[in-house]
Amino acid sequence: MQCKAEENSGRNLSLNQVSVQYGSVRALRNVDLKVGGGERLGLVGLSGAGKTTLLRLFNGMVRPTSGHVHTLGQKLDSLSFEELRHLRSKVGFIHQDLNLIPNLSVLHNVLAGKLGQISTARALLLFTFPSSHVLDEVYELLQRVGIAEKLHQRVDRLSGGQRQRVAIARALFQKPKVLLADEPVSSVDPARARSVLHLLTDLAGERKLTLCVSLHNLRLAQEFFPRLVGMKEGEIVFDQPPGALEENQLQTLFKI
Repeated sequence: MQCKAEENSGRNLSLNQVSVQYGSVRALRNVDLKVGGGERLGLVGLSGAGKTTLLRLFNGMVRPTSGHVHTLGQKLDSLSFEELRHLRSKVGFIHQDLNLIPNLSVLHNVLAGKLGQISTARALLLFTFPSSHVLDEVYELLQRVGIAEKLHQRVDRLSGGQRQRVAIARALFQKPKVLLADEPVSSVDPARARSVLHLLTDLAGERKLTLCVSLHNLRLAQEFFPRLVGMKEGEIVFDQPPGALEENQLQTLFKI
């Protein structure tokens, strides 16, 4: 039943009247959103608008206070722990802080992308004695993201842009169907930011991934994403192509 649901879902993501409350703070307010399979969507808005919370709903890192979340045809609040774990293995997530292990090599950080999919015994084997097939797979991923020569280098000796590429390779090593990225270019200069977004959108196209990326930079979002969702104070204030945005919408979005 699970596989059939995924096949029929078109790899969709959806929120139905979702609210998220943290104590007295409402992070999301009655949000409705549908993302089709293979879509590229940019979430834009100021810090605290609810973008991170929205992304984390789709892989079950955050549970809604009310409403329903569907990912790959699965209703998240009806899943057992094991079912949710299985679903998360198909959803790559690139955290704003990248969530890498600084004193481990690039290789072992990429291998960590599989930890949610395998047993502890298999994880130990993977980390200690990775097969030639696995090594080839990691090397090819690192080639694709442009840092193959860093395979055995410690992550804490890499530049910020290189660490971002390790995080992308790690997410891809999961073989996900959905890729979520939370402010992936907030800590790099505009040239590197553009390079990373080129890479993410190209990879999503090559692998037919659904891609959702949160950004502060509206200009970059307009350049790379055919659909923009603007968020403010936990609500969606627009959902449309970048060319259809009007000045009053942007003023509303970024007015403090």
